[in-house]
Amino acid sequence: MSESPRGMKVAVGGGTSVVVRPVSRSVLSAGRAHDIVRSVSDGPGVPLVIAEKIPGPAREVLTNAGVSWFDRRGHLRVLAPGLLIDADVGAPPTQNAHARFPSGRTGVGAAVALLRAASLSDDSQWRAIAPTTTEIADIAGVAMSGASTALKTFRTLGYLNGDGSPVVPDLFWAAVEHWAPRWVSLAKPIDADHKLLVQLDANLDDLDELGWCVAGDAAAAAWHAPVVGGDIGARQWYVPSADALDTVRWTLGEPAPGERAAAFVAVAPTPVICRRRADRGIGVPVEPLVGAALDLALDQARGHETLEQWHPDSGRRVW
Repeated sequence: MSESPRGMKVAVGGGTSVVVRPVSRSVLSAGRAHDIVRSVSDGPGVPLVIAEKIPGPAREVLTNAGVSWFDRRGHLRVLAPGLLIDADVGAPPTQNAHARFPSGRTGVGAAVALLRAASLSDDSQWRAIAPTTTEIADIAGVAMSGASTALKTFRTLGYLNGDGSPVVPDLFWAAVEHWAPRWVSLAKPIDADHKLLVQLDANLDDLDELGWCVAGDAAAAAWHAPVVGGDIGARQWYVPSADALDTVRWTLGEPAPGERAAAFVAVAPTPVICRRRADRGIGVPVEPLVGAALDLALDQARGHETLEQWHPDSGRRVW
């Protein structure tokens, strides 16, 4: 193997060689994989996509297109004339090997706060609207020290640009791995009991306050995501706390075996979702754009297909 001006030259046999052209990324989504396939199809040599993480859907896109890839977590696939390598390999040591995505609601909260801000602006506007560490701690409901540590870790992991803006879609797909709402089925619609809404401060008429919001497919449809449509079934709702969820479950009950759920409820993975709700014209608050995208991302089939095709008409794409 030797270096060439355009990449690495790999000897294959019979006196021939293949020029391997590295294409580096951090975390690769299926949508970004499609973009890479289109961009490298006419280039010189054999493109080799190198990323810290290449999830299964992105691997499938690259493999089906005949594009070589290296997931730094430990798998290499190289396809070239006279050459096929498809094997698990030892993950190379890195200087940031000790750094990990911040655990719990702190890391998710900081990530969502940054991604939400980025979804509201383009790169030229970032300095004017960038949330401060104090603001991130406040809307994420975490300690100032936790928010500060999370931001430092994101920078170490390569998820922040020099101006503090999130590297997209890398930070988004890193957050997906820690986005884990636990849905509870309800026997009655969550907004059927007005007294309950008042008692638990749902604040459906006051978006400036912490409150409940529609999530999942209904939220994505409200944000005009493609594919999502028709009968989306019972609504999913995020509430800000476990106490609110427990009271809702006790009051509205859970469906009997064989009965269809009238609604679903979960504690929002981060309070950012319940503090930055949106009015999308469906009569009740909706989770922010980035929250709807994160919910879709949990579905590796239909959800990833929707995200790939979704270019928001209100807000910037961060996935």
